[in-house]
Amino acid sequence: MIMTRTPRLHVTGVRALSAWLALLGSVAPSLAGELACRRWFAPYRFRRPPRERVWLNAARREYVASLDNGMVALYRWGHKGPRVLLMHGWNGRATQLSGFIEPLLQAGYQVIAFDAPAHGLSPGKRTDLIEIAHALRSVSVRFGPFEGIIAHSFGVAVATYALRHLGVQARRVVGVSPPGRMPYLFNSFCELLRLPLRAREAFEARVMARFGKDVWEQLSPEANVELLENVPALLIHDNDDREVTPSQAEILHQAWPGSHLLRTDGLGHRRILRDPAVIAHTVRFLQRGQIPEIAQ
Repeated sequence: MIMTRTPRLHVTGVRALSAWLALLGSVAPSLAGELACRRWFAPYRFRRPPRERVWLNAARREYVASLDNGMVALYRWGHKGPRVLLMHGWNGRATQLSGFIEPLLQAGYQVIAFDAPAHGLSPGKRTDLIEIAHALRSVSVRFGPFEGIIAHSFGVAVATYALRHLGVQARRVVGVSPPGRMPYLFNSFCELLRLPLRAREAFEARVMARFGKDVWEQLSPEANVELLENVPALLIHDNDDREVTPSQAEILHQAWPGSHLLRTDGLGHRRILRDPAVIAHTVRFLQRGQIPEIAQ
């Protein structure tokens, strides 16, 4: 899965790949579909900015065994109190949500986070939603159940799958910039790569061969939250998000019993994670279950 607005080198690489696949797809759609499928499961790793390195250095760090003897890098901040898990998105890393750490610590929580397989400091080159969800489950076995999960973007899809299918427990969930449906992410990726129809069909056939013909329903947050009526959720999405359209949050909100949808302006897809008002409202929701007011 590739998002659309990323650092310059990534954008250049995506443009070159899309031009190549557009040409290849017209003459060898099966091969183009195979190459697109490989790219779909291969996240990019980006340089960690200084504001994140401070929290990386402050963490108690270890590696936790996950699915098929894989390992993921785990981070802990704080020594007592209820535990809150931070779940990053695709191409991300645990410290991307570091803006939440100090306010959560001050509110009396411990903070747990991990780098998904093939992300951050965790080993691997390719991964998928189910593998990441199993990594979350492994962390939950040691440190759960959680008082709350704060998840960003693709991390919301991971968290909802783990809550529905893997026995992970959380009292409340905050989903920032969430997708609602997996076909939306798939189609956005295909459009980004300018895949011709036959190459897109070959690509989708490979995904279904790997996960089953019900893959979209199996992995879609919209389907997985229908049975989470006992898990209150706060969904926050920015109206200027260019990576996950705000309508996706509305889809998820309509499907999630007991959820609340709040919108912001001018924060985009990532800066929203560092916004003081968003962070303060998130902590308040986890503490009291109150639904904050954010200016529309």
